[in-house]
Amino acid sequence: MSKKYKIMCRDPSENTFVESGWVDAPITQCPNNPRHAVNPKSVTLVSRKMLWNTYPLDFNTTEASYVRATTMLYPGYKSVGPIVDVKITCYTSSTYPYTIRIFDKTHNLIICQNTYTNTSPETKTMTNLSNMPDYEAELILQGKIEGDEESDALYISSLNLFVAEPHY
Repeated sequence: MSKKYKIMCRDPSENTFVESGWVDAPITQCPNNPRHAVNPKSVTLVSRKMLWNTYPLDFNTTEASYVRATTMLYPGYKSVGPIVDVKITCYTSSTYPYTIRIFDKTHNLIICQNTYTNTSPETKTMTNLSNMPDYEAELILQGKIEGDEESDALYISSLNLFVAEPHY
């Protein structure tokens, strides 16, 4: 469980935001009373802070195997909280798909990996975050392009990594 959310609760006495405990998915009902009416469009992620910002990154590759864009030393889940959100600005120069991943070199595990096809710069949210190391680990941002031409390239211009506040 790694995220906290808030939702607008329209209980009989007032309209107020109610915060969840630590959960895996966005909440859909009032944490205080499931019979309260809620506004499902009001769900908001709370309790996160930026841990790592690399801008400008200015990375590009034409390789079909993973290439390191940047490296960070993640203090670990127990120290700074779990990674809950990863935003990356990236694109390709061709119609071939490209894959970006964050790899835990210390434990030889993939934290997240997503494939995209956009041909102009877009900020993407990386999904399926898993394998959070409890303690210090070297994390590597890697990218590769599926193209077969030297002119096919992957570009990454920024990376923002957010963690939840620690909870024990």
